[in-house]
Amino acid sequence: MLTHYENKNRFALLALSVFSFTVMAYGYRYLSTAFCGDAALISQQGEELYQVSLGRFLQPVYWQIRGHIIAPFLVGLFSTAFNVLSCWLISRILQIRRTISLILLGGLVSVNEVFTVSNITYLPWTDVYSLSLLLMCAGVYCFFRFRFGFLASTVLFTAGLALYQSYLSAASTLFILAFLVRLLSGTKPREIWMQGLLAVGVLAASLFLYKFALAAVLDLMHIEASWEYNGVARVNDLTPEKFLSLLPSAYTMPLLFHFSPGGRQVIYSHYALIPRPVNWLLLILCAFLLLRRLRGMKPGGILTAGFLILVLPFSMNFIMIIASGTVNGLMIYAYFLPYLFPLMLWDHDETPRLLTLSAVSLPVLCLVLLINIWCANTLTLKRDLEFQSTLSIMSRVLERAEDLEGYVPGETPVLIDGILNATRMTMERKGYETIRQMQGAWYTVSAAYESAMNWYLMHILGERMNLVPYRQRQKVLDTLDVSALEAYPSEKCVRIIDGYLVLKI
Repeated sequence: MLTHYENKNRFALLALSVFSFTVMAYGYRYLSTAFCGDAALISQQGEELYQVSLGRFLQPVYWQIRGHIIAPFLVGLFSTAFNVLSCWLISRILQIRRTISLILLGGLVSVNEVFTVSNITYLPWTDVYSLSLLLMCAGVYCFFRFRFGFLASTVLFTAGLALYQSYLSAASTLFILAFLVRLLSGTKPREIWMQGLLAVGVLAASLFLYKFALAAVLDLMHIEASWEYNGVARVNDLTPEKFLSLLPSAYTMPLLFHFSPGGRQVIYSHYALIPRPVNWLLLILCAFLLLRRLRGMKPGGILTAGFLILVLPFSMNFIMIIASGTVNGLMIYAYFLPYLFPLMLWDHDETPRLLTLSAVSLPVLCLVLLINIWCANTLTLKRDLEFQSTLSIMSRVLERAEDLEGYVPGETPVLIDGILNATRMTMERKGYETIRQMQGAWYTVSAAYESAMNWYLMHILGERMNLVPYRQRQKVLDTLDVSALEAYPSEKCVRIIDGYLVLKI
């Protein structure tokens, strides 16, 4: 059972903290229209079946509540509300009650690299990620709070998987942290082991329930699971041999990400933001404080704590194995939950000398938050500038097409050969060299790839063009002779070929 702490202002304090940190980090984004990359899909109407094929069959259900149009301010309101509730549940799960701890908790949960790259490039799904996190937190809370809460946990975890699968690792990491705080608070190791085995069973049961539910939904809607890099069909490729080959990477990746000098790019598509010395300092402080707490415990308690620490990296990243080795900057939210560990130690220290030492971690955590806030605002500025420059470039490109004899807007089928991000019209802005390596931030324009080009023209510019769907674009281009075309800004960049207007950029 959760230990109950009387704190009537806990929820209000957490709500104020989450709101304040969210405004500082993402307020600029929620009040701007810098739709770039995947965020150019500002109308998700017609995308329902695609999301179901990716295994996210509850996303279209949620869209019926939020709406299909991606209004940044509305997305910000929903995600902030979900994060407030998640923080409140985490404060109960980890028994965090001090004022300064609650304030930092609100910041660490709502402002981190995952939510930053989500807001900057993947805004249509930011509140979906926050809702998935909330369901995972609710599942862990029910597990500890109610006698048969593990039943509710299974259902809640399954629902969270049906929104975005990678947040199940956040649930497993919360379990580890919760068991540690209970062990340090006097819970017997035998009870920890029994609850731990039950928690593993709940996580496994939720995966099986999700698998059967997804199969039923796919069958009912007569669609197939996607084989794309983030599709659920790839899970069927997970053989025992592949499982064993992925196991070392699944364990070591979070450690390299946080602590290795060369690990800032251990994830192919994402660059770790927090400097290694900051993480090492927090690790050393936590290790010293934990050892002092364990010194008076019996061998069973020490072994149990050691085991929990040992499995923590795997709990943060086991979803990588289920995803057949796929990891990106949107899948690693659990990597940042251990930043709550210093708060747990600070909050439960009562010895004055240790209390002073624990307090050293607090300004370090503040530094982590400041770095994240700086990064979020800098990336938003980068995106805002790119959004404006893309409008200038596309206006000139489209003028060439509209001046072409024989082109009828809305009737002539249009093929775009190439991507705007690779043209001579774009450039890398100085000063963004580090942050541009974060997930989805390496583009220099809003319409950076084939699908985003179509979305930009249709949803943002509202251009009356009969665009060939981007999934069919290359097949059609292969049937045409485009050898006479030269890339924009050449005068020979646009021609009508076999009834198609072909624009080479």
